Amino acid sequence: MRMPRNFPVAARGILAAGMKHFVAVCGAVACLLPVAAGAQGIGFQAGAAFDPEQIYIGSHVEFAVGSNQFVIRPGVDGGFGGGWRTAAIRGDFIYRITLGATGWRIRQGLGPSVNIARSMDLDVTDVSGSWNYLIGVDNENGFFVEFKGGRARGARTPLLWIGAGFTIRPE
Repeated sequence: MRMPRNFPVAARGILAAGMKHFVAVCGAVACLLPVAAGAQGIGFQAGAAFDPEQIYIGSHVEFAVGSNQFVIRPGVDGGFGGGWRTAAIRGDFIYRITLGATGWRIRQGLGPSVNIARSMDLDVTDVSGSWNYLIGVDNENGFFVEFKGGRARGARTPLLWIGAGFTIRPE
């Protein structure tokens, strides 16, 4: 990674070490991903976020690990409104509990997130990391509704996200 000459020396070391850890984690996750195509899916979601009030849209990829009850779902959400533009890069670990033969499941999970917020009025950009939680319901056909939350100290990203979406899975 090439950095400008005026970039602080200490930050260069932190970024290099962070990149090594990122590559190691991605490699480990790739080893855990299933080979079966039916256990994967791609999806989209949209909804409202609060504090600051925003509308958001996003997309995700879903990988089942072991059974279809535990999934890894990396995704990106972008929001606008309330004087801020935000982006959240998430890595959710979701556990789903089947509700009998109804086709509906309760989903709950958590995961790390990198949050980027930029003020539309001021020349301010805030980048932070956090752990997020989610809870909701989904149907085997791919439709889901969920509540997501969590915020790093000092970040201007939303505190609560309420949305609905759809995951497309190959047959």
